[in-house]
Amino acid sequence: MAMNEHDRAPQPGDTSDDTSMALIHLHVRGTLKGDWVKKSRAAGQKLTDWIVERVAYAEAQTTHESSATPHAPEDQKQESNK
Repeated sequence: MAMNEHDRAPQPGDTSDDTSMALIHLHVRGTLKGDWVKKSRAAGQKLTDWIVERVAYAEAQTTHESSATPHAPEDQKQESNK
């Protein structure tokens, strides 16, 4: 799933006009984080960007805001084919 400019994590030096950015701090099991790190690396993404992509996908699935059918992230496609 392709991310747009608003879906990615803010980076140092970003000059975005969006002043409504917020920090989200998560506490998860170490094993879960380890799984996420492996999957984000396999996808060639930073962990933050990988998580944001999945949150955006889940939001699109539950709110149906998009008129186009969103595509499942690659690891979800692979798991559904098992």
